[in-house]
Amino acid sequence: STWGASMAYKTIPIYNLDAAVGPKQPNRPDDVRLVQCLLKLVWKQIASSDVLSPIKVTGTLDAATATGIVAFQRDMAVFQNIKRDDVIDPMPSKRGGVDFETKAPNGHVYSIYYLNILARRLSKDGHENAGRELGLVEAAGYTQKLQIR
Repeated sequence: STWGASMAYKTIPIYNLDAAVGPKQPNRPDDVRLVQCLLKLVWKQIASSDVLSPIKVTGTLDAATATGIVAFQRDMAVFQNIKRDDVIDPMPSKRGGVDFETKAPNGHVYSIYYLNILARRLSKDGHENAGRELGLVEAAGYTQKLQIR
């Protein structure tokens, strides 16, 4: 779609991964810590969170994190067209890592995108502070304009 100069928009920070997180994936410590942090922010929205082990931000893909990813994708697939593959993939980006492709070529919404949106909706302050707490760097470039829904 084309963004018109007069279109209403709001910009929000989106945290992205460098590499996938999940079984048989690179599971880089900074990527795993980001997924763990975002899962903690949305935990109460996961239907089975009361019987799952709580997520700890360690940077290591442990059983609790892997199970959390599965539960998140299962529960959120009811609301969003999220691929249920037990993996959180990075969103491809253009212009210095800022303009994200939020949907995969097959039409699925990237889990990391919806994880960001839900975390921000549930805890704006927690989401804002996640980058600082994790020591994430900001991508250079233009901020993406997201349509107001």
